[in-house]
Amino acid sequence: MGVKVCPRCGRTEKEVPFIGFFCRDCYLELNPPIKESEIKLKVCPTCGRIFVGYWTEFDLTKVAKWIKDHIKISNDVEKPILTITLGKEDEKTIEYRGILTGVIQGTPIEYRFSGTVRKVYEQCPYCARRAGGYYEAVIQLRGERWKELYKEVIDRISKEKDPKAFVTKEVPRREGIDIFVGSKKVAEKVAKKLKQLGAKVKFSYEQVTEKDGKPVTREFISIRL
Repeated sequence: MGVKVCPRCGRTEKEVPFIGFFCRDCYLELNPPIKESEIKLKVCPTCGRIFVGYWTEFDLTKVAKWIKDHIKISNDVEKPILTITLGKEDEKTIEYRGILTGVIQGTPIEYRFSGTVRKVYEQCPYCARRAGGYYEAVIQLRGERWKELYKEVIDRISKEKDPKAFVTKEVPRREGIDIFVGSKKVAEKVAKKLKQLGAKVKFSYEQVTEKDGKPVTREFISIRL
């Protein structure tokens, strides 16, 4: 039996592995093992969060996984392993490089490629809520030392990682100030901490609507020091 010769480049099977009638390199050029398509990544222009099936803080590992999930590998590749490395980033795109290893017709392959992710700017639901005046709780600071409480409240809210840990608005009152908070959970956490520090805390609720037959309420937290 004669030695195989690649009809495209002229190399023989003694020089390079073959896949079918072609050498491995020519085969991969003629039959790319991945199907490239435009990959888009939603980015919130306000807070920088990204959408990778859900909205989350920008994270390189999550971006790489998003890319991997959108790259289609040929069914001809057995035991595929795909590695993605992120490259240059600007306001419009993120460049990436990829390495695909596997086996085609019994021949090991290593296929290198590159691509670009296009950023699509879209406001995330959390920022949209904030811009729309959304709030779940109102922290009402009262007492002679309410200004001390105010600084503590704002500082603690800003350190929370909850995406709804934002202040929608502040309304000065004669005896203090009302702080409208996006997250009821965050407001309660802050109030409990202030109670430990000696403040007097009272909770009250107001029903605003119903969801699935259950009441949806806003929480009013009176904190006095």
